[in-house]
Amino acid sequence: MNDNAARNAEIIAVEQAWAAAHRNLDLDTIEYILSDQYRQVQADGKVIGKDELLASYHSGQRNWELAESNQY
Repeated sequence: MNDNAARNAEIIAVEQAWAAAHRNLDLDTIEYILSDQYRQVQADGKVIGKDELLASYHSGQRNWELAESNQY
C-alpha cells in the first residue's frame, strides 16, 4: 500500500469511528477524535467549541438517531 492509500485508509477508519461513536454516544471516542481547536457554527450563527459540544452531549441536549459514513 502506498503512502497515499495508507493515509486514505486511516481517514476512512477515523470517519467510521466518528459515526459509530455518535450512534453509540461514545463520548470518550468523540472527545479523542475532536481537535482542541474544533469549532462548529450552529444554525443560529453561534459558534461553539469542543468543550461546549461535549457538554451538550453530556447534558442530553444532543443525540443522534442516525450516523453513517460511506466509503467512496
